Amino acid sequence: MAFVTLVSSASIHAANQPLQGYQVIHRDHRFVVLDDRDALVGEFLPFSSDAVQSEDVVEPAGTNLVRWQRTFSLKPGQPKQSVRLTMDFQAAHQSRFAVIPGISWNGNLRDPGNVYHGFDYEGTPWSFASHRTLIPGATYSEGEHHTVALFADVTDPKAGLSCSLIATASNTVHRLVFPEEELPKRVLRREIKLSPGRTNILELAPGEKFKATAWLVLHPVDRPKIGYRYLLDAAWSHFYKPTFERHSAGELWTMGLRFARESLWDESTNMFHLALRCKSNRGWSKAGGFSIGWCGRNGDLANAMLADYLQTKNQASLEMGLACLDAWAARVEAGPATTNSAGLARFQGIASDANTLSDGATAFLRAAQLTSQCGVTRPAYRQIGLGICDAALTLQKSDGRFEGKGCERGAIGASFIPPLLDAYQLTNDHRYFEAAKSALRFYIGMLRQDGCIWGGALDTRSIDKETILPFLAGSIRLYELTKDPEFLTAAEDAGYYLAAWQFAQTIPNVPGSLMDAVGYDTFGGTSVATVHMCADPNGVSDIPYLLALAKHTGCEIWSQRAAALWCNASQGISTGSLTLQGQPPRPCGSQDETVNYTDWNYSMLPPEIDREHPRGSGSSWLTAWPTAMRLTLLAYPNVRKQIETWPVRSQDN
Repeated sequence: MAFVTLVSSASIHAANQPLQGYQVIHRDHRFVVLDDRDALVGEFLPFSSDAVQSEDVVEPAGTNLVRWQRTFSLKPGQPKQSVRLTMDFQAAHQSRFAVIPGISWNGNLRDPGNVYHGFDYEGTPWSFASHRTLIPGATYSEGEHHTVALFADVTDPKAGLSCSLIATASNTVHRLVFPEEELPKRVLRREIKLSPGRTNILELAPGEKFKATAWLVLHPVDRPKIGYRYLLDAAWSHFYKPTFERHSAGELWTMGLRFARESLWDESTNMFHLALRCKSNRGWSKAGGFSIGWCGRNGDLANAMLADYLQTKNQASLEMGLACLDAWAARVEAGPATTNSAGLARFQGIASDANTLSDGATAFLRAAQLTSQCGVTRPAYRQIGLGICDAALTLQKSDGRFEGKGCERGAIGASFIPPLLDAYQLTNDHRYFEAAKSALRFYIGMLRQDGCIWGGALDTRSIDKETILPFLAGSIRLYELTKDPEFLTAAEDAGYYLAAWQFAQTIPNVPGSLMDAVGYDTFGGTSVATVHMCADPNGVSDIPYLLALAKHTGCEIWSQRAAALWCNASQGISTGSLTLQGQPPRPCGSQDETVNYTDWNYSMLPPEIDREHPRGSGSSWLTAWPTAMRLTLLAYPNVRKQIETWPVRSQDN
C-alpha cells in the first residue's frame, strides 16, 4: 500500500477499484471525486492541527459507495491532551436540497415552529450528536448534477460523534466531529427553547491512535428531492441486523384485548379512554378523554372486539364492540349525508380534523363488513362511513386537494384517500375511486415539490412522519387496482420518505434509564417529527404496505424494514407486572407512547431524572393507539400470517 506524504503530515491512499460513474484521484495534495465527464464532484479535505496528524484510506466499497478511514495520532513530542477531530467532505455544489434524517429537511425553512432553523446558529454550524440522528453522522445534499451523502460508524460510544452540514453559495461541507458535541445550542424541551450546548471529551496520549470510518454515498441527480434514497439504502444495508419480536402474535393479541377491556373501557360512555396516566405514584388512572381515531382509536378497538368474536365466539367481545360503535354512531346527527361544503362540520361528534374524521370513516366502513360477518344488522355504520366520504367529496377541489374545516393543515387532507378507496371497494361507485386517485396525485405532488410533508401529527405543526401513511396506503392500493406504474413509483417515494424516519442504528441505552430497564433497541423504530425527537411504534400501520411494496418491486429491504418496525414496536409492553421509575405495576398490554432516544423533552420526566441529560426516558403516557394499531393488523389473517413468520426473541437471542 503506497502512501503520499502531505505537508500536513497526513497520508492518503485510494484503492484502484472503479466506481460506477465516478472516480477517486489524487490531486493537489488531496483526493477528489470526479464524475465520468471529469467534472469535480467533491474533495476529501485534509485535517489540519498543530498537535494532531492524520492518515486516510479512501476506497470504493460498492456501487457508488466509498469507504473513508481516517486515523488520528499526536505529532511527535506532543503531550496527552483533549482533541476535537473532524472529517470533512466538501461537495462541489451549492445545495439545492439537504436532509439530516430526523432533524432537518432543507434547514426546516418551511417549518416555522422548529428551533433548528437553517444549518447554523448565528454563523456557527449546528452540530448534532449521533444519538439525535437516525443514521449516525448522516448528512445529505443535492446539487444540480449530483447527490452526496456521508454517514459513519460509532466505533467508540464513549467518545461518540456528531455531524454538521455547512452550506455556502459555492459548496457544501459534510462534516463529522469526534468526540460528540451539540453546539452552539441544543434542544432539551420540545420546541420551546434552546438550551446550552455540550461536548464529550476525547483524549489522545502519545502513541495512541483514534480510528474513524465514514461512508460516502454518491449518485447522479435523477429525480430532485428524492435522491436521499441512496443514502437510506446504503446505511440500512450497512447497519442491518436480524430483529426479534418480544412477544408472539398470539400474546400481543391477547394482551391488547385485555388492555382495552380492563384498563381503557368506560362503562358510563361505552367508549375506550385515550390513555392511562400515573400521578404521584397513586396508581394508573384513565385520562385524555375519547377519540374514535388519532390517539384513542376507538373505532379500531371496537372492530378488534368484533374480530375476536368471529375468532372465538366470545359474546362479551361482540357486545363491547357493538356498544362502542353504537355510542359513536349516536354522536353523529341522524339522516343522509350533507351535500354542502360545510359537510364535515356535521360530524363533530367524531372529529373536526381530517385525520381523525377519516379514521372514523375507515372504522365504520370496516365495522359494516364485520357486523355482517357476525350476523348483526347495523345499517347506520355503512351510512356514517359513506356519509363522511360524501362530505369529503364536496370539499375536493379540481386539483385533488381537500379544503374546508379540518383540512387546512399541510397534507392532512390526504387522510381521506384510504376511506375513499374503502368506499369504492364497498360500493363500486367510481366517484370515490376518482376522488382518491385525484387526491393521491395532488398530495404526492406536494411531497415531490417540497421534499417533505407535515400535518398528520395533530399535536405539532412541523415536518413529520405520520402524514405519510395515507400516501403509502393509497398509492399501493391504487397500484393494485390499476397496475399503473405511476402509483408504484408514488408508493416507492412514500416508502422512502417513511424510511427517512426509521432508525438504522442501535443507540446505546443510558444505564439506569427506562430504555435500559426494558432493553430497548432503537433499530427499526421511527421518530415522530423534527420537533418531536422521540421514538414511537406508529410505523406499524405502514407494515402491510411495505410488505406489498417488497412484493411488487422485488426489493427485500422493504420486508426487512417492515419486520424491524414490528419488532421494535413490541418492546416495553407490560405483561401486568412491569414496574418502571418507581411507579406502580403497569397494566397488562400497556406501553409508553414514546421513548426519548436523545436529550429531549424533560417536561414529562420523574423528578429523579437528570434534566440536563434526559435521554433514555419514556412518556409515562400509556396510550390506546399502539395496542389498537397492532390489533388492527393482527385481525387481518394474511398480515398476521406474515407476522407469525418473524422470530420471537428467546432467552438466547
